[in-house]
Amino acid sequence: MLQIPNYRHTRDTRSFRDLWVEVSKQVTGSDIESGYSYIYTWLTNQFGHFMIGFAGTILVGWLAIEGFGLFFRRVNYLWHWPWAGIAVAVVWFVLWVLKEWLVDVATALRDLHFTDEQRLALLHNKTIGTERRSYIIPKMSDLKNVSTVLFAHVTRRKCITMADWFKYDVVRDSQMDSRFYLAGGFTAVAMYLAPTVAAHYGHTSFTGWIPFLTFVATLIWLFARSRDWLWANIAFDRAQLPFVSRFVLNARPPGDGARQNSMAFATRRNDNSEDGRPGHLIIIGPPKSGRTTIAVALGVEALLQTLPPRDVVVYTTFCKLLDRVAEAQMAPATSSASGPPGTRPVWPPDVAELLIVDDVGAQGANGPLLSPVQFQAELKANQPLRKICDSKHVIWVIGDNPNNSQHWIAAIKGAFAHPGFTPRVVPPIELSAPIPQRERLRSAQQWARMSAYGT
Repeated sequence: MLQIPNYRHTRDTRSFRDLWVEVSKQVTGSDIESGYSYIYTWLTNQFGHFMIGFAGTILVGWLAIEGFGLFFRRVNYLWHWPWAGIAVAVVWFVLWVLKEWLVDVATALRDLHFTDEQRLALLHNKTIGTERRSYIIPKMSDLKNVSTVLFAHVTRRKCITMADWFKYDVVRDSQMDSRFYLAGGFTAVAMYLAPTVAAHYGHTSFTGWIPFLTFVATLIWLFARSRDWLWANIAFDRAQLPFVSRFVLNARPPGDGARQNSMAFATRRNDNSEDGRPGHLIIIGPPKSGRTTIAVALGVEALLQTLPPRDVVVYTTFCKLLDRVAEAQMAPATSSASGPPGTRPVWPPDVAELLIVDDVGAQGANGPLLSPVQFQAELKANQPLRKICDSKHVIWVIGDNPNNSQHWIAAIKGAFAHPGFTPRVVPPIELSAPIPQRERLRSAQQWARMSAYGT
């Protein structure tokens, strides 16, 4: 078990039946009309890894038979030996595991190093002179970095820093992929050995039953080993995040103090202290400055650092939040609390501990559409909205000049103040300038890799 310093860690009372019900709801109801849930998409991704192990083992075996058959006449006789198919499966599995470690994990560590260089450049007001490294064949430095991370994972070292958590998640994601590779290859070997076993015992039905039972057994094993992974995907789906990003791969804000404070706020590391009471964090800046990316990244970290995975994050916009509160006053929601996107309620479960409210004071043609004074007046007049926010940590994503952050802080304190109580507002994240275009634009492959790090 991973050792977690000063962090929420509760006993998971949910059963496998509860997990099966949630998975079934999201898989059977996801289609092109209602949208695809995270768990539907990520299960599809993992069964793709299963097929790489299964079909890849069979394909490599065929190629080996045909290739060696050109040079050796008795090769077909050799392939009747049981160890031949097992050897092919082992070689194929090892190749893909090496690909996971030396390509995927190594690339993630290079991205982490590149982000550190970005932050150092921003701290010293310098232009980033290096480009993101995108080579495939690993170098000696990559081998050293990967071996260090794998050793830390095997020895179960504590995850203290943001980088530690990121490395842990990257290795855990590759570990999950490797399990599906192994399950697919194992099923392929069972199908290869089934005719030999059936002939030996004189039961032709073994030819079909052995692969089928092996497939069912591997699915049960994967389901049992993937329990936390599946609950994490369900939590991501209920959070309704617009995309997946990692805070440690975001160079803004560059200051260590702002990063540590915002991370502690989002992950609620101070739950056992006075500072752990519900509070507010403001992320403020002009358009294209990375406000939403930072807020979503903090939400992702809160989801991934919750063990066992639970529904702790909700993302919405200020307009949707106001609409939902108005709808709740007119009539209660009639849809179920969970399920695929087409049947989920507009408002996610109220058990979430971190609420991300985007598009507050969105920029119009003549400036912000909502001023701090108007914002405070709306909150004061909307008691149901204040009641929701009073029980959670709230991240407000505000489009405005960062010089006005103190006005927004005063508005929040004035709106949520109670007799004898002043709401807690942590130091804001102030983004002064838009992110340069070359830093904002990423290839589809890089965005997909960042999404994979969120598993």
